[in-house]
This record gives sequence, C-alpha cells and structure tokens, in this order.
Amino acid sequence: MTGKVQEDEFMKQYMDTCKEQIEKLAKDPELLNQTLKPFMQMSQQLMAGAMPNMIPDLDSMDANKMIAQMKEMIDYIRGNYKELMKERSSQIQELDESSKKLRGLVKKLIEKIESK
Repeated sequence: MTGKVQEDEFMKQYMDTCKEQIEKLAKDPELLNQTLKPFMQMSQQLMAGAMPNMIPDLDSMDANKMIAQMKEMIDYIRGNYKELMKERSSQIQELDESSKKLRGLVKKLIEKIESK
C-alpha cells in the first residue's frame, strides 16, 4: 500500500511541477514552444500506439493549444498509469531522464527570465 501511495504522490508532484512550470513559461509562447518541444516529441513517441497523431506540427502550435494537449496527456497518464508502467518501462525511464534534464533547463530559463 505504501508503494501505491508513494507512486501516487510522485505522479501528483510531477504533474504539479509540470503545470507550474508551463504556466510560468506560458507568458512567452515562443520560449514555451522551444522548451517543451523535446518533451512533447518524447511523449508522442511514448504514446504513439495508444494516442496516434495527438501532437500535430509543433512549429505551428500556440501556447493555449499546447497546454490543452498537455492536460490531455496528464489525464491519459493518470488513467492508464499501471498499464504504461508495465508495457513501456524502458521508454518511461528514458522519458524520466529527459524530463529531469528538461526541468533543469526550465529552471535555468525561469531564473534567466526572472533576473531580467
């Protein structure tokens, strides 16, 4: 039971962190697009079988559409968390590592923006 609680708490913290960072970056749509593009591409690869064509051409996407699609992915992950963990553990590990790098880059960008 403790493992499930920890997994749920991790997912909640992860989603809250993502949402918070996206909201901060949404003030600059171009910066948001550049920052999230690698994450969105990896997420698209992860969910290619279950959610084909969910993420269209990222170059033409506006911030509101990107946020809406991130929310769709969050809902999908929450609804299918256990299945995804079983079926795609290596991809999830790769996504987790990339996500950590992305969080670091987002943090640096926010610090740079706030220092101006």
